[in-house]
Formats: sequence, structure tokens, C-alpha cells
Amino acid sequence: MDEYQGVRYSLAACLQAQGRDDELAELLHRFDDEESAYWLFTRVLWRYRGEGSSRRATSELKDAIEAHPHVPLYLLGRKHFLVGGLSRSVDSEGESAGVTYFIGGIHHWLKTPGALEWVRENADEKRLAQLERGSASWSLPDAAALNAPGAG
Repeated sequence: MDEYQGVRYSLAACLQAQGRDDELAELLHRFDDEESAYWLFTRVLWRYRGEGSSRRATSELKDAIEAHPHVPLYLLGRKHFLVGGLSRSVDSEGESAGVTYFIGGIHHWLKTPGALEWVRENADEKRLAQLERGSASWSLPDAAALNAPGAG
């Protein structure tokens, strides 16, 4: 992450929250070559908010899912990073991108009518199921394990 990326993300989130889509569009286009999960899915939601489930919006959604396939698992509630344990995967960068985007972006999706259903309709169910099965996770140890003799 470059030193200004976090600032871009914060600015994009603020513009999105305030419904300042024209200014958000300028920011997204200024960094059009960025391929992070945060940027791609922010752009996808911006497109959906402006065009609905247009051909272009759906194409961009599918491209974003292809680049960051873990994001829909979190957006659609199929994976829970706190309930099921903190995620750790062989593709830890891909999985952590999903968690990071979910934390920063889910509220924008929830506030956009029909957006999550649109993701559900356009995500490859077989691929999502494969990712669910293949991703390793770990949970915090239970109290009994922590209090067992020799634990510490």
C-alpha cells in the first residue's frame, strides 16, 4: 500500500457515504489502474448505484470477483471473520483483501437497495462453494484449552 492509498480509501468512503457520486467518479477515474479489492468493489458499487444492473456494471462486477474472489463470500454473509474465527488462508493476501474490504465497505452495500442480491445473482456459485471449502481458518482457543495445565 502506498502512503496515499489509505487516504484515497478514506476519501472514497466519505464521498460514497455522502452520495457525492460525481466526485467519487473523479477520484475513481484518477486512479483507474488500481486493482485492489477496495478500489475495484468501490468502483463496482458506484457503477451499480448509477446504472443499476447494466451490462457494464455486471461486467465490472464479474471482473472484480475474478480478481478478488473472497470478497463476495464476506459481502453475502457466507463467511464470517469474527464468528468463525480469524481467517488464515494459503492465499492470505486474497482472503485478507476480502476481510478488509468487507470491514470498510459493507455498510455502503447494505444501504444500496438490491446491490447484494445483484452480487448473489452474478457470482459463480460453484466458485464460491469451492472457496468456502478450501479456505483454512482458525478460531481462538476455547477457555478450557487456555486454562488447561501447562497452557500459557
